[in-house]
Amino acid sequence: MTPKGRTERVAEYIREEIAKLLIDGIKDPRLGFVSVMGVKMSKDLRYANVYVSLYGDEKQRKSSLVALQNSAGWVKAMIAQNLHMRYIPDIRFFPDDSLDRVYAMEEVFSMIHQKKTEQPFIKLDLTTIIEEIKSAERIMITTHERPDGDALGSLIGLWYWLESQGKNQIIPLIEKPIPKMYSFLPRADKVYFLDDERLPKIDVDTVVIVDVASLERIGEVSEKVQAKHKVLVIDHHETLEDNGLMGFADPSYAACGEIIAELFINTQTPFSEESAICLYVAQATDTGGYRFSNTNARSHRIASHLMETQFDLEEINAKIFDTITVPQFELQKRMLSRAKLELQGKVSYSYLTQKDFEQVGATVEDCHNLVNNLRNIEGVSIGILFTEINQEKTKISIRSRKHFHAGEFLTQYGGGGHRCAAGGTLNMPLDKAKEEILKAIERQING
Repeated sequence: MTPKGRTERVAEYIREEIAKLLIDGIKDPRLGFVSVMGVKMSKDLRYANVYVSLYGDEKQRKSSLVALQNSAGWVKAMIAQNLHMRYIPDIRFFPDDSLDRVYAMEEVFSMIHQKKTEQPFIKLDLTTIIEEIKSAERIMITTHERPDGDALGSLIGLWYWLESQGKNQIIPLIEKPIPKMYSFLPRADKVYFLDDERLPKIDVDTVVIVDVASLERIGEVSEKVQAKHKVLVIDHHETLEDNGLMGFADPSYAACGEIIAELFINTQTPFSEESAICLYVAQATDTGGYRFSNTNARSHRIASHLMETQFDLEEINAKIFDTITVPQFELQKRMLSRAKLELQGKVSYSYLTQKDFEQVGATVEDCHNLVNNLRNIEGVSIGILFTEINQEKTKISIRSRKHFHAGEFLTQYGGGGHRCAAGGTLNMPLDKAKEEILKAIERQING
C-alpha cells in the first residue's frame, strides 16, 4: 500500500467513527445538527483535521463548533477503544470550507479557552502518557500557581527527563518567579515566569501540566495555552474536575515527583544527581520528610533510586526542613500568637493579614507549611490557617489527621488536595471565611 493510500484509509476509518459518535455519543447540549464532510490526515498521521458542516444561525454554529472542539480529547479516547491502531491522532475540528468564512476562527477558539467543558477528565495509563509526550516536538511545561516543592521539583525533574528522551525545544514556565526557599534547586534560575524578559515566543505543539489537573489552577499561564495545543496532565491529587483534559492521574502516589521518577524508571533512564535532587525535594516536601500518612512502600523504593546518585542528603534536608527565612519566622510568631482551639480542642486555627505580610516583608509563599504547627498541637485533629489575599479573597490551608478528609471537604469551596493536606481560595473577606469554614467543619464533625 502506498503512503497516500494508507493515509486515506485511516482518514476514512476516523470519519466513520466520528459520524457514529455524533449520532449518539456526544452529549454536549451546545451541539446542534452537524455533518462530517471529510477527514484530512497529516503526513505523519499525528493529526486528523475533521471538516464539518454546521447548521443553524451564526450563534448555533459557533456553539456547535465549541462543543466539538471541547469533545476532541474524548472523541480521541473513543476512537482508541474502537480502532486497533498503534497511534491515535489528535482530533481537530474545523468548519467545512464553504462555512469557514462565516466567522473568524480566533473568536471560536477564544470561546473554547474560556468556557468550562462538560466532558470528563480522560485518564491515561503510564505507558500511554509516555507515548503521548514522546510524540511531541515542542513542549511547554508548567504547574499550578504559588508552586510548592512538589510542583517545582516535578517540573524541573520532567525537564531533565524530556532532555534524556532527545527533546531540545522545551519551555519551562510558571506564573511568577520561583520562591526564594526553592531557589537552590538545579536550574531554578532557568525556569521562565510570565514577566521574564528572557521568555521566548511560545511556539509549541504540546503543553504538559504537573501537580494539578486544571487550566484554571495554573494562573495567567493559562492564557498561553491555545486550542491548537495538545494538553497533557501528570498529577496525583484525588480531586479531578470534569474539564475534558487528559493525562495520568493517580492519587496512590504520595507526590507528583514520584510519577516523574516513574518516567525515568519505566524508560530505563538513569537519574542524574540534579534530577534526583529535584525529585527528592518533590517527594520529601509532600510527604513531610516521609512522615505523613500518604507515605508508602513505593515512596521509599523511589527514594532509594534517587539516593543512589549520592547527592548531599543532609544539605538538601537542611534547606527544605531546617531553614526558615526571617520573614517566615515573623509570620510564624504572629500565627502562633493568634492560634485558638475550637470544638473541644479538636480544631486549631489562626490567621494572617495583608498587613502582616507588608510589615515583615513576606510573600504568600513564605507561609507555606506554617499550618503544620497548628495540626501538631496535642489533641488537635484539624489545623487551619486563613491567609488574607485581599479584602475580598482568603486563602485556606488545612492539615488533618486520617479521619477527616481535608481534600473532599474543600471541594465544596472550589479547593481540593489530599486526605490530610488541602487548600483553596474563598471569594470572601477574612472574617467571613473564618466563620464559614469553622461552622462547616463543626457540622461535619458533629454530623
